[in-house]
Order: sequence, then structure tokens, then C-alpha cells
Amino acid sequence: MKKVCFCTLLGDYDNLINPSIITEGWDYICITDQDIESDVWKIIKVNSDNKDTKYFSRYIWTHYWEFFDSDIVLKIDANMELKYHLDLILKHINYDNHLIICDHHKRNCIYNEAEVLKRLYPDHSNIIDNQISRYKDQGFPQRYGLYSNGFRMFKDSKFFRELNLMWWEEIEKGSWRDQLSFCYILWRLKKMDIDIKIVEILSKTNSLDMISELIPGWLYLNSIHDFSITYMCPRMERECGISREIVYKSGKPIIDHFSHPETTNRVIPMIKDFIDRKDYNEILGLFQQVKTLNSDYNWYYTSLKLLEGTDCTIAITNKIDSFRDFNEKLETILNENIFIKSNLTKYDMLTIREKEIIPYLVLGKSHVQIADTLNISELTVKTHRQNIYKKLEISHVCDLIKFAGAFGIT
Repeated sequence: MKKVCFCTLLGDYDNLINPSIITEGWDYICITDQDIESDVWKIIKVNSDNKDTKYFSRYIWTHYWEFFDSDIVLKIDANMELKYHLDLILKHINYDNHLIICDHHKRNCIYNEAEVLKRLYPDHSNIIDNQISRYKDQGFPQRYGLYSNGFRMFKDSKFFRELNLMWWEEIEKGSWRDQLSFCYILWRLKKMDIDIKIVEILSKTNSLDMISELIPGWLYLNSIHDFSITYMCPRMERECGISREIVYKSGKPIIDHFSHPETTNRVIPMIKDFIDRKDYNEILGLFQQVKTLNSDYNWYYTSLKLLEGTDCTIAITNKIDSFRDFNEKLETILNENIFIKSNLTKYDMLTIREKEIIPYLVLGKSHVQIADTLNISELTVKTHRQNIYKKLEISHVCDLIKFAGAFGIT
């Protein structure tokens, strides 16, 4: 079986980097228009005169069979340092339609990616706009995924040659930024009932999954732009009872899925201020009421920070009953805080005299006893009691006791 790892090096776009691990039985090929030598890479010289090297490079990627023969093909970026034993990755390719690729480490939507690319390449923005507009008109969905095409391994076959030809057609009539068209091609194949299996063995998801099981709590990432979830660990998926695929494609902030509305109103402004500060050393701590698969709302503590080099925050969340030494007191404080916020308007409606009467009612004093103590009539006490219950929207002295305790009316 012939196995080839290849890259292209055209113009001055990249520098050729040798792999730190060279896997025996693999040929390393660099297709370039430069006069370079290498002890690792076999150099195939091409003429790029009168060609746009960015598009020509993509032509080579998608027409690899015109430049070499191979049973297994691995395409990498020339400036990527290979730190893997390639045969260990190859064992994950079991069928002709398996493709090993890396997901994008920052974004999961070509529409978001397009906006970033237009800022990076303003002279190319009209081409990108036309391409994205065409995809929207055809119904291409948001958050369909995004892949980094710097690493792609597959079996050479009629299937992948035809896929690459479809891909080249899209690149040729659109942007040379190939990540925009690749997910569109995957979507088209799915609509045509053509099955391709993406194996994300080197993806962010797999990398985080491997460490998340070692972390005591839920590990997840949120976009700093719209707070949508870009990664959710398997433990959180199990305990919350909702699939990661649904969460990712919804584009909703994590608290919209699992948190109490009070948490949403309180936490979102805090997170926005935290993100605006852009302090990568700061850690923000938050208490949240979260609903899981088998329980009602419970209190959780979240610590999060900005993840440098990405457009995400990284967070770890734990149920506060894991803090056993002060769990009961902490939960009491948090619940009282929620109660006070939700009843503050009612408290402000009480008169001074009504607040004066409440402690006596809580102690179980009769109307006659309260009247004698405050030197007012029994009828006045009864009227005040009725007004208190009406304003607080309660019907039992137990509710009044809770209210008085939360607001310190003693």
C-alpha cells in the first residue's frame, strides 16, 4: 500500500516545516514553484507563472492524482509540523468514504467565518459575499459545521476524486478560502443521499472529550459574540439530557438551554462586562440555577475565563452540593437572594406602619395584643393585616414568616 503525505508551497504564502515524527512507509511530497531542497520531502516542481497561486494551490489539492499515485492520501499545510505517528491515525479509516479532518478551533459556521475573512481580506470581500449569498439562497443552514482543511486523510478512490472535483468547481467560482465551500459540498452530498463519514480524531471536540472526563465538573466553551455553545462535554450532555448536536445547531446561549430565567437576567450583563474587559488572566465566578435531566433547578457554581487565541470563553460548572463544608449555608443565602430580588417591589409597597406590625404577626400576636402595644384600634390592626397579605400576595402566616426573615423585618 502506497501512502503519501503531501503539501503545496506556492509563492511566498508558507514556509516548509519538517515533521517532528517521520512515519516509516510514508512518502513526503512537497509540490512547489520554488527552488528548495529537503532531506525529508520529495520536491515536485511546478510552474505557477500567470497563475493565481492561491487558486492553483487548491487545484493541486483537489487534483492530487495528476501529480502522484497513492492508495492513502494525507494533505497538510506546508507550515504544519506533524507531531503524529501517521499509521496510528490511519487505523481510523475503515471504509472508502471515511475522511479524517480537523474541525475549526474557533468557529462552527461558514457565515461567521465569512465575516472574519472579509475583515482579513477586504479586497476579496465581494467574491465572498456573492458566494455566501448563493449558499443562503439554496438554503444552506447556519452552524452546519466548519473544518480546518490543513489536515485531511482519506483513501484514494473514485468517491474522493469526484468529491474533490465538486469541491474545485465551488472554489473556482468563489473564494480561494476553501473552508467556505467544503461544508457546502458536504451538505450537497447529504442532500444527494451520498454518505461520507467525517472522522474528527484530531478535532477540538475529541481533544476536549479526552480531558473533560478527568475534570470534576462540566466543561464547555461559549462564543464571546453570541454566547452560543461551541463545545459541551459528554458528562454535561448525559446529565442535562440534551444532545450536543442539538445544542450546537441551536446557536442559543447555554443559559437559555438549562438555566432559570432569573439566572439569565442576572448573569448575561456580568459576562458581557467580563468579555469587554479582555483580561485573559481574569477568572469570573457565577452562581446559577440549572435544571438537569432528573431534577428541578439546583444551584451550580461556574468559573470561566477567556480562552486565549480563540473567540470563546472556557468554563467549568459544579453543583454546589459538591462543596459539602458550606453547602447548606450557601444554598440558603442564594435562595434568599433570589427571593429578595423577586419580592423587592412588594416590599417597597408596604407602609412604615405595616412593616411595624409584621413582626407581631410573625410572633403570633392577636389583633387585640398588637392594638394594645401600638396604641391603635383593633380594627386598624385588622385592616393593616389585610393590606399586608394583599400587597405581598400571600394567604398564610408561614409565607409572612419567610418574607419577614428574608427582608430582616424583626
